[in-house]
Amino acid sequence: MTNKIIIDGWNLAWKIPGIAVYIPDNLERARIQLNLMLKNHFQKRHVQFKVIYDGKPGIVTQKGYDRSVETTFSCDPDKADHLISQFIHRQKNPGQWTVITSDRELAGRVRNLGAQTVDSDSFLKKIQHSAPDDTEIASKTDPNLKPDELDFWLDKFKED
Repeated sequence: MTNKIIIDGWNLAWKIPGIAVYIPDNLERARIQLNLMLKNHFQKRHVQFKVIYDGKPGIVTQKGYDRSVETTFSCDPDKADHLISQFIHRQKNPGQWTVITSDRELAGRVRNLGAQTVDSDSFLKKIQHSAPDDTEIASKTDPNLKPDELDFWLDKFKED
C-alpha cells in the first residue's frame, strides 16, 4: 500500500459494524465516526488520504465537520466511484495512489489507470492488526449516547 490513499467512504463504512448501524438513520454520525477512525489511524503514519462519499441530501453539514480529513461528496448524477476514477486519471503518477474499495468495477477501473487497490476487508484487517484501538472505538456502539449529545460534544470540541 502506498502512502497516498483514497477511500471509497460508504463502501468502507458498511464493513464496520459500529459505524454501519448508523447508516440507515444517521448518515452524518456514521461519516463522522469513520473520518475520526481514519484520522486517528493515519495521523501518526504520515499518510496523505482523502475520503470520497456518495452525496445524498442531508449528510453534508458544517456541524461536526473536521477540516483535517479531506472529505469529498459526489453530486447527482455523479457517484463517488466516478470522482475517484477522475481523480486517479488526473494524477501524473497514479501508481503513487492506493484506492480502498470492495467495488470490483471501481477497483478494475483505477487499476487500469495505474493505481493500486486494496479491498475494504483487507484494509480493515490491516488497521485492526496495526492499532486495535482505532477500530475498537468505531466498532462499539454506545446506547447511552443520544444523537443530540453527540452533536453537543462535536460542537464543543470542533476545530475553529
